[in-house]
Amino acid sequence: MRCRWEQRVGDTPHVQRVLPDNCADILVTADGRALLVGPPTHVELPRLPAGTLIRGLRFHPYAVRTALHTDVAELTDQSVDLDDVLGAATARTVAEQIWAGSDVELAHTWGNAEPDRATAGIVRMLTAPGAPSVDAVADRAGYSSRHLRRVVHAETGLSPKTLQRVARLHDFLRAAEAGISSAAAAAGYADQPHASREIRALTGLAPGQLLRERGLT
Repeated sequence: MRCRWEQRVGDTPHVQRVLPDNCADILVTADGRALLVGPPTHVELPRLPAGTLIRGLRFHPYAVRTALHTDVAELTDQSVDLDDVLGAATARTVAEQIWAGSDVELAHTWGNAEPDRATAGIVRMLTAPGAPSVDAVADRAGYSSRHLRRVVHAETGLSPKTLQRVARLHDFLRAAEAGISSAAAAAGYADQPHASREIRALTGLAPGQLLRERGLT
């Protein structure tokens, strides 16, 4: 598990800009419905009705296949009922644990779901600030570049390049106080046009618009 989270909507409907983050989530609503949301490759703009309350559990990119015993590559950019993945009884138990915010029970449920250490290390290398190229990571791991791509896609549902693009986006947001140019350089973009192209492709906004929307300027 990476974290638990909660989304509350006030007295008016809200359009939430959901950015790609390389992760999969289980979402639980107040009526008990549970969805497994696979790793996204582009921005989503769900319209949430007034009074909506959603609680979620987020998984590290390399942990989904092991934790849920499912083909994560088939979940990319998809949402499915958790019942269809875990079975009705297990899905109901997990949904209740997430809704209750019970870290102890969640740890008991997922504690034995150990991801493949080699793959986890590769994903961490690919997504670290200032990460080397995909070919360089493959060389360090002792893999061919083609084999690395197959392994990463099977474990995360994403290509190594997508993992890196999304990681750069979030590095940019974390460095935003330094200004757009400095943040782009800190995140590893080749130049500001490179940052603008990738950020717009992932979020639907230019860098300055994204920072203003998120209150970072």
